[in-house]
Amino acid sequence: MKLNTPSAHYKRKDAETASQPALILMTYDAALRFVKEAQQFMKNGKIPEKGQAIDSAFSCVAELRRALDMEHGGDIANSLFSMYNYMTDQITRANFANDPAQLEPVKESLATLRKGWQEVIDKLQEEGQLAQYETPQSPGLLVR
Repeated sequence: MKLNTPSAHYKRKDAETASQPALILMTYDAALRFVKEAQQFMKNGKIPEKGQAIDSAFSCVAELRRALDMEHGGDIANSLFSMYNYMTDQITRANFANDPAQLEPVKESLATLRKGWQEVIDKLQEEGQLAQYETPQSPGLLVR
């Protein structure tokens, strides 16, 4: 996506003004999108594009790992840390093997975690702890 388009401007604004829960949701969305793109590029033999998608997926998962509060997160943070390490290792293996099937467990894990995170956001909104406008307005906000 070109960064100088009106659409990119609005998406960038959404990301700049989103709450932390919404940013995490956006990061899951982006990671899922990049994993799916990488799979498609692998299937179509588009190696440079695959490399960009792999790098972007890896970066998203690494950012999710960096966002963990290891001091206060307890067992959940430790479990997520291990899961994110597994995902980055699996992304790397899939890249070297050029095997889209090796990205399936990553895609499934990201989708499950994203669903759980959406449930957390919904609950926070129901309890009045997170305003409706603080969630992302447009999908795929994080771009390369």
